[in-house]
Amino acid sequence: NGKTGQCKMLAKLLDLPEEIELFADPTGEAGRKFGVSRGFRPDDESMPPFVKQFFSGIGIGPPWMTLPAVLPGYFGDPNGQRGWIETSLKQGQEAGRWPAVLEFDGKGNVIGNKFDNAPLVSDWGQR
Repeated sequence: NGKTGQCKMLAKLLDLPEEIELFADPTGEAGRKFGVSRGFRPDDESMPPFVKQFFSGIGIGPPWMTLPAVLPGYFGDPNGQRGWIETSLKQGQEAGRWPAVLEFDGKGNVIGNKFDNAPLVSDWGQR
């Protein structure tokens, strides 16, 4: 859900190849046809967007019972896989978006991840 300019900015920030086409849907109509929720109190213009995002982020709001899906994002999943996470970190690190958290070998393969030393969850596989 977003305007054309927002889609262009997203593509730029993520370094998406030009072959990937993003479609703007400012009203969210297309998403709703696929069952995508409009979020917490979508028509309440008196509530600042960051407050709505906060409530969604902690799992409050439609679709109800989102908290079980949100918690693994904060605490990890002992049965999870993290290949996609390291791929995303690598792309962002190589683009200079954040500090170096990954270590690479001479061929650009990930050989270390500073999150591997995180207390309590470092051996889970996904954080």
